[in-house]
Amino acid sequence: MVDAFKHLHIVGIGGPGLNGMAHMLLDQGLDVTGCDHIRNTEIDALEKRGLIVAANHDLTHLKNVDALLVSAAIKAENVEIQGARQQGIPVLTRHDLWRKWSTERQVVAVCGSHGKTTSSGMLAYLLTQTGINAGYLFGSTISGLGSGHWGSGPLIIEADEYARTFLALSPVLSVITNIDPDHVEIYPTREVYEAAFREFVTNAQSNGGQIIACGDDPGVQRALRDLEFISYGIEQGNAWRATSIRWSESKLVFTVESYGTALADVVLQVLGEHNILNALGAIAAAFQLGIEPRAASMALSYLKGIVRRLEYKGEVNDIRVFDDYAHMPLEIQATLKALRSRFPNRRIVAYFQPHSFSRLQAFMKDFAEALSLADVACVGDVYGFRENDGQVNATDLVALIDGVYHKESVGDVTVAAENLLRTLETGDILVTMNAGNGSIVGTRVLTLLESIS
Repeated sequence: MVDAFKHLHIVGIGGPGLNGMAHMLLDQGLDVTGCDHIRNTEIDALEKRGLIVAANHDLTHLKNVDALLVSAAIKAENVEIQGARQQGIPVLTRHDLWRKWSTERQVVAVCGSHGKTTSSGMLAYLLTQTGINAGYLFGSTISGLGSGHWGSGPLIIEADEYARTFLALSPVLSVITNIDPDHVEIYPTREVYEAAFREFVTNAQSNGGQIIACGDDPGVQRALRDLEFISYGIEQGNAWRATSIRWSESKLVFTVESYGTALADVVLQVLGEHNILNALGAIAAAFQLGIEPRAASMALSYLKGIVRRLEYKGEVNDIRVFDDYAHMPLEIQATLKALRSRFPNRRIVAYFQPHSFSRLQAFMKDFAEALSLADVACVGDVYGFRENDGQVNATDLVALIDGVYHKESVGDVTVAAENLLRTLETGDILVTMNAGNGSIVGTRVLTLLESIS
């Protein structure tokens, strides 16, 4: 399919996943162009490779194009999609390329509701550090790797369940981090959501694929209850376990055990006990690919972090700012617990930008409970994503948050930083949590603090 195309144009090229695919297509020698109304560092990286990215959508972009690759976020009414269909230009999605790559490469799929970017990034990083030219595709940028690379070894794909895209893959090996209902516009019930993961597993196993899954996770236990898989986790009974968890010189350390035998100690530079599970899953997967746990553990000790995964942004006047992609209740809990563990004597100030009205409405009480783990909870306006409006808003969420020192609705991203500044105190830890454009709030806070210091 793709072999027949020389020039692909990507609509929504700045979005998670597609920018990485652009790098992979460039690696294969294809001509690639793109367009997106947003500007970000991912687009900057592509332009440094000579790729031309337009800031608008226009029919002129279709000139000499063999196929369109479109983001799931782009609506069918888009002028370029309509124009391509009228001109007989094939319109492709991630499904199409993932399905083809599964026939060409040794695909390793890393999926799950939370942690798949970090887990896939850790796996690709340790493979690269141990001399394997792995291919990879992430929904974020990994320190030292970027977001996508074709490579020649195993192809590590962060397998997103949105739009059921992960069902297009036929992986030889899969890691499932957890199964916690999300994307309510596609999966209206927990049962439907879990059934999709079960279908993914049964499809992979029917093609001889191995499954590694977190045995501690209740969703995994329900969805895969009678299926065979290699388990990992902290609790007893898992094939791969993290034991002797401790802090050492501000770094998180644990011991990897496999079937009761201690194999190596892992030193993590990234915060959060949830990252113990992410690292453990990556080490278990690497073992299946021929990497010994001691070598994998040593490689992971050099990983400094992943963009937008509890990423340290800076410090002014003893106020430290972090940014995280957390946009679901369990992710918020994990992020706040990680910061509380690392900074037990500091005040935690959480800025949360809800991502989509439907998600906020479906998990309102859970969001409120998660944000109650902070000392100060500030909620920004809803990032509508694919929705223009909804029946709930930031004020509704703030009203439900209980047990915090202070809570408030801080408005959209243009005013949130100024509003936060009135609340912040010397010694605070500020974390911005969102899957939209809310990460700029933390950067603006640092800029404002610099201006008044």
